[in-house]
Amino acid sequence: MLLLLLLSWAQTQVVLLGTGTPNADPLRSGPSTAIVVNGASYVVDLGPGVVRRAAAAAEKGIQALAPANLKTAFLTHLPSDHTAGLPDFYLMPAVLDRHTPLKLIGPKGTRSMARHIQAACKEDIDNRVKKLEKGDPASYRIDVTEIQPGMVYKGL
Repeated sequence: MLLLLLLSWAQTQVVLLGTGTPNADPLRSGPSTAIVVNGASYVVDLGPGVVRRAAAAAEKGIQALAPANLKTAFLTHLPSDHTAGLPDFYLMPAVLDRHTPLKLIGPKGTRSMARHIQAACKEDIDNRVKKLEKGDPASYRIDVTEIQPGMVYKGL
């Protein structure tokens, strides 16, 4: 189930995209929360199913969560239930017209994880950029910032 508007103030919305655990509960997607501020989305943790849950929120009127608008993600830590949706969050928006690199902010190990996902998907990316689809190469970049405790991001 998708809980859409938990908080709303000054053009800010908090959307629970997934509240699951490592258990394979068919009624819950993996842990993920979106914060939408003035039309820009910031997704915290990328559990399984995150892109589909974001697309469902977009269908309910939160356009910042349409796949092409998924541009910035934060990982709180790196267990698989919080990161298994990263390949989908990286690739699906690129296929669906995101024209910027994915901004990925997380703890030590995030850069290595991102590079390994890119390497694992190299054939698919090459086909989408250089052969079949002539996709935007910028869409398939990941700009990683590894963080320490404290202020990690200051946007808008």
